[in-house]
Amino acid sequence: LRELAELLASSLDLKNILHALTKRTIEVCEVERCSVWLFDDTRNVFLPTAYYLSTQHVDHKKITAADHLWYHGSIFFEDPHLPRLLQEKGLLLVKDLLNNPKARKVAETFLVRSVLLIALKREDRILGMMSLDDPAQIRDFSQEQQQLARAIGQQAALAIDNARLYQQAQAERTRAERLIERARAIYQVALTVNSGEDLSVVLKIATQHLVRGLNADSGEIMLINSQTLYLANSTGPQQTHFNEPLITATTLQDLPDCQKAATTGSPLFLNIHQMTESEQPFFQKLGFDNVMIVPLMAGGDRSITSTPGTQPASSSSQCIGFAFVNYRDSTYHPTQGQFAFAQDIAAQCALAVKKDQLLADVRNSAKLATERANTLDAVFQAMSEGITVVNQDGEVLVRNNAASLFLGVPVNSTDRLQSFLNRYPTRSMHGQPLSYDEFPVARALKGERIRGERFVTVRGDGVERVIEVNVTPMLDEAQKQVGLVSAFRDVTQQTRAEQRVRLALETMLNVAEAVSGITEIKDILDSVLEMTLSTLNCERGSVSRAAGFLQRHISIKGSVDKY
Repeated sequence: LRELAELLASSLDLKNILHALTKRTIEVCEVERCSVWLFDDTRNVFLPTAYYLSTQHVDHKKITAADHLWYHGSIFFEDPHLPRLLQEKGLLLVKDLLNNPKARKVAETFLVRSVLLIALKREDRILGMMSLDDPAQIRDFSQEQQQLARAIGQQAALAIDNARLYQQAQAERTRAERLIERARAIYQVALTVNSGEDLSVVLKIATQHLVRGLNADSGEIMLINSQTLYLANSTGPQQTHFNEPLITATTLQDLPDCQKAATTGSPLFLNIHQMTESEQPFFQKLGFDNVMIVPLMAGGDRSITSTPGTQPASSSSQCIGFAFVNYRDSTYHPTQGQFAFAQDIAAQCALAVKKDQLLADVRNSAKLATERANTLDAVFQAMSEGITVVNQDGEVLVRNNAASLFLGVPVNSTDRLQSFLNRYPTRSMHGQPLSYDEFPVARALKGERIRGERFVTVRGDGVERVIEVNVTPMLDEAQKQVGLVSAFRDVTQQTRAEQRVRLALETMLNVAEAVSGITEIKDILDSVLEMTLSTLNCERGSVSRAAGFLQRHISIKGSVDKY
């Protein structure tokens, strides 16, 4: 017993423990066969697990047949009273198992007659039972054999329980490692999504992690464009160029199971026998046999049409593609954990697709904005008006060539408004100097509306000019003024022309008024000539009359010379 106990304690492998247990037990207890049946508490039955046979009187063919049934059949003890009896007594001696209707099938199949059943208990839990017998023979078991069998059963129960605990720990460790590996895979895909890589690179990495994490044979990620599936990336023998229609005649409506997955937003698994006639050519072209279909769901305003008999996805969700995972083994079926992992990877892929679409929109918008900005800049530079931008703090930005030429500073240079006024003093059209607060732009900063206001200043080249300015406020979302755009132009020539026209009109009125009381033609001509010379700023002039050949000449001093 001590040697057996040491042998059982030397290993945590359940198969090795049971093999050593059955082999040494037949030697210690002097029987021909020792069998171990482990208890399945979910079905309340004992399942055949291990046995060792040492006999010479049983036909070899029967041994081979029984051996096959033992390891590959569905024979088990299903006597509902047996677990309770073993729990209570710990040991049962059955004279002839054929007399037990509940166990007759076991007795006939494995040639069991007289048998000693020993409970394998651990802390009042039935782990299984050990049976000792001589095949096809009626026999007795001595008290010594029963005591030895009971002691061996106690040692075996301890070893089996430890082995099971070890198996559970190993299973939990394997599960934890698998979960950690999947979490790392999801993390790596998420990092790639946020790294700025091209969409094709992101989907390639995602497909690799998906196939490896699901222990699959191959995989594809396909996107939906105008209800047609496009191959985005693959891992396997199938190779197609990115964004090339896989089967141009196949739309989402031709793939009812894909349509169902897209509608519900949930993955599903199809074996080759479950595919519809319209789906088989599609998956055959991909080289797929048994497929997990995982929809790529992204947020959107457009809802997907519900398929009858399914629970539709949220109206804010939109299917933008699929991840297909292929298994060659027709008996394989993914677990719930694998479905969850596939959905997590698919969610990252959907995020990558939407991000790529947004970036494409942003790039197009930026390109359009740049074109418009260049056009606007060209217009600004070609304008004869000077354009400046002023913020609420009085910082002036010189925006175009006309403003740069007039102010004598480079385009896009900035300075304080006060600095410009100090450099270029201004005065009103009546000649009065303008202070900072009286300057039109400064008044516009305080909210005053400025349209077509004129003032006199000195240009960058030192020439005095008359300027006309228009100011438009810049408002934020709250309609609060945050700055100004001012447009000014040189109206010196226009002002001078207006002054000459105005002076000519005044002269005509003065002439009419001056000659209204004069009757002599000579006096009228002298008065008109004198006012004309003064108005035109001339030194000499003459008036001639053809009929009498009268010619009068007036100097700038107003004296009359006669010829």
